[in-house]
Amino acid sequence: MALRPLSSLKHVYAIQLWPRVQSVALKSHQLHGASSPNPTAPQWRPSAALDEWCQRDARPISLRQLTFFGRTLTEARLIGSANYVRSELPTRIAHRLRDMQTLPYVVVTNPHLAHVYELYYRAFERFRKVPEIRTIRDNDKFCEVVKEMLKEHLTVIPRLAMGVLEVQGLMKPEATDKFMTTMLRSVGVDLIFA
Repeated sequence: MALRPLSSLKHVYAIQLWPRVQSVALKSHQLHGASSPNPTAPQWRPSAALDEWCQRDARPISLRQLTFFGRTLTEARLIGSANYVRSELPTRIAHRLRDMQTLPYVVVTNPHLAHVYELYYRAFERFRKVPEIRTIRDNDKFCEVVKEMLKEHLTVIPRLAMGVLEVQGLMKPEATDKFMTTMLRSVGVDLIFA
């Protein structure tokens, strides 16, 4: 038996595996009674709003700024800070959504990663629609929205980890590491904001 280069073996295995992949997808489709071939695939949505927010750059804040902010808290500073978070969160979430949209489709259809995508999209839609904060009462309402979103996102890190483990062979290891690092860093910064 002649040895084949690895690149040709990938092609042979892909051809041999494709009928099994189709069979598993069909069984899953029948089992879940879904109307679409892949019930875990993120739903398509118009991207105009997301495109607009992705064009904005995230405005970083340093730990020094955070500690200085807490020293002399006035109503005006509190409202200014709330408006900063109100505009910064959807910007950062939009960038993470775009990161997920650039992953291979087969990766995004992983149930765990699709779940994270849906959570992020709901948060993006919710935060981008919050009106300007002008009063302490507005700030209190916004804090409730943030608290609600934080509760919903408690499963993000474990779901990301499970999803990335399950799709390991579908992406280059460097791309997987970069994606996971970016997402984890983002989650950490978003928690600090909140």
